[in-house]
Amino acid sequence: MSVRSCASTSAAALLLAASSLHGCAGSDVDANPVYVGRVHEDARGESSRVLSLGPLWDDAKGPDFRETALHPLWRRVETPHETRWQFLEPIFAGRTTNDESSSRFLAFGWSRHHRSESTRSDYDFMLFPLLWFGNGPDSRERYFALFPLGGVIESFAGFAQAGFVLFPLYYWVTKDVSAPETFHNVTPLIGWVNGGPRDGSWHVLPLGAHWQWEGKYEKWSFLWPIFHWQRNRLDTTDPSTEFAVWPLFGLERSERMFFLSFLWPFFRWRTETVESWDEANVRSETVYWHKDAFWPLWRSERTRDYDYLRLFPFFARYRSPELDSDAWAIPFLWLREAREKEWTKSTFDFVPLVHWERKRWNPPAGGGATRADDSAFKLWPLFGVRDEAGAHDVKAPVLLPLDIERYAGDFEANWGPLWELWHTHREADGSTRGNALLRLVDWESRGGRSRFSIPLLYARDATPRRTRHSLLLGLVQFGGGEGGAEFKLLGMPLVTPEVATR
Repeated sequence: MSVRSCASTSAAALLLAASSLHGCAGSDVDANPVYVGRVHEDARGESSRVLSLGPLWDDAKGPDFRETALHPLWRRVETPHETRWQFLEPIFAGRTTNDESSSRFLAFGWSRHHRSESTRSDYDFMLFPLLWFGNGPDSRERYFALFPLGGVIESFAGFAQAGFVLFPLYYWVTKDVSAPETFHNVTPLIGWVNGGPRDGSWHVLPLGAHWQWEGKYEKWSFLWPIFHWQRNRLDTTDPSTEFAVWPLFGLERSERMFFLSFLWPFFRWRTETVESWDEANVRSETVYWHKDAFWPLWRSERTRDYDYLRLFPFFARYRSPELDSDAWAIPFLWLREAREKEWTKSTFDFVPLVHWERKRWNPPAGGGATRADDSAFKLWPLFGVRDEAGAHDVKAPVLLPLDIERYAGDFEANWGPLWELWHTHREADGSTRGNALLRLVDWESRGGRSRFSIPLLYARDATPRRTRHSLLLGLVQFGGGEGGAEFKLLGMPLVTPEVATR
């Protein structure tokens, strides 16, 4: 569909008065605030954007996307790979791809419909925590559960299957990682495991319990949770034995490991000595530790993957090959450096008021120019600035302190226009667009053409050849440039240029 073609019937209805005046969403017309249409064409094809009634309506279209919204009620985004919609975000949302459709209601309702050309479709539905059901070509994909009476649920909370009868009188869950294993429970007090590496585990609380994982650990408890005896690390060359009287003390020892806890979890000391040999077969030892004193106030930890120190709430330090993190006055001040194969990102946060970040891109492995740094700064809620992939973006004020597209992008897109008093965006090619005062004032500069609009009062459209001004929604129009002056009053041409104005 061309950007100059008419919008859908539903979109036209939502445009209210704008639909009757300018029914085509891609029309290049300025009747601010009823309708502001901008159309341009680049190497990828024709694109357009439409604003109507200030922050309430927008419609943007390009070669590979379409975004339509009636803020904050409804929004729809379409790309070649998916279609997403939100209704009063975050209350209702949905997503459709070539082979799947899904929708959600907050965290309480969810549905998914998967379809395939080679197999029968399957469907899943949840209304938490009351109703669960699904169907599919496989018998295991057909299930039903009515909480708390009874039923079976597929793919629940990390488990392959869950079921219950008069919950919590009896319930069970199944995992299927290396082998299927099922955890049965008669109330939380009585339980046992069938199948898998933990087959044979059981508990009758508080009398006793036996937990085992073949080749990894074996644990016994008497008068749970008071008395514990365990054999751990059975899958290593340094197995350990533990005895504990909870919460008074616990002691775990092996040839190279020592773990003592006292008044758990307030005092814990754990050390482990690991041998290693270098290329010259020279032996060395590394000591790893975990120490807690007056938990959670003080912790010192060194593992194979990271080092960690905390004096809560004053200071915390974390070091690993992927991340350096320092925190002060936890949880308010954070300084971090994250490292990936392609980039290194430094961030500073004074939660929730200040966020700063800079992403430095590493040189390409195959050579070539290094991408310019990306950066962002936010002083919430006053303003935010972002530079990414050569584009520059400024907003004032900003709606959310959180700036993670995956979690906050849809909420920002739905509610942001009702909040922003200033928003400018400059593309990498130098084209700019912006708006102010809840999008009632709008401007754009692209490909040598610039446009500016104030509701009812004034609009300006300028190219290298000519400039046109419009007052009072076009009741008075005048301009000049190549071909001479022009002047219109109430639509009547009083002075006409010698050449066409466009």
